[in-house]
Amino acid sequence: MLSFDNQATSSPLRRNVSKVLKEERNTFRDTVISLNTPEFSFHGNRGDKPFVGGVSFWFKQDEIHQATHVHHGPAFLPWHRELLNRFEKLLKSSNDKVSLHYWDWNEDPENTVDIEGHSLNLFKSEFMGNAVER
Repeated sequence: MLSFDNQATSSPLRRNVSKVLKEERNTFRDTVISLNTPEFSFHGNRGDKPFVGGVSFWFKQDEIHQATHVHHGPAFLPWHRELLNRFEKLLKSSNDKVSLHYWDWNEDPENTVDIEGHSLNLFKSEFMGNAVER
């Protein structure tokens, strides 16, 4: 039987990241950060051939995304769906209580409200950061 109650499932639901509790956002952030550690890295060295070693799984995920050039063709949606599914599995390998949430593009990520009605900027250093802190 399918359950849509987040508390009743073994795999948390994907939700609007601005509408999850701050503790959940912090756990998500910390899990993403954990993926860029030696524990989640390929063995070997960056100079290894034919497969580069010594890089984090996070680095490799980003490298695959950057190198595929499918952004302007029919493969865009299925390719990104696959990357997101793999990224979520990677997150769960570090913390099985984490889901890959989304953000609602109808909301300004720098000026939205959280689940409790408080003002929220998702691009502050306490969550996803920004190249230029505002």
